[in-house]
Amino acid sequence: MDAAAYGDELVVAYATHTLSFSGTLFDVDAMVVWRVFDGRLREAWDIPAINTVRLHEPETK
Repeated sequence: MDAAAYGDELVVAYATHTLSFSGTLFDVDAMVVWRVFDGRLREAWDIPAINTVRLHEPETK
């Protein structure tokens, strides 16, 4: 995951989420935005890039 702060309240992150639907695993890219104020998480948005949905490919090391 890559994350960066913007201004005093916003943190934006990029991640690839893996989800299961009818027993099949899929990956989807998403942006996550957190609004932090007074040291506490106040709001969060998860924005999937639906055109990036693809069959899950396990990571190999």
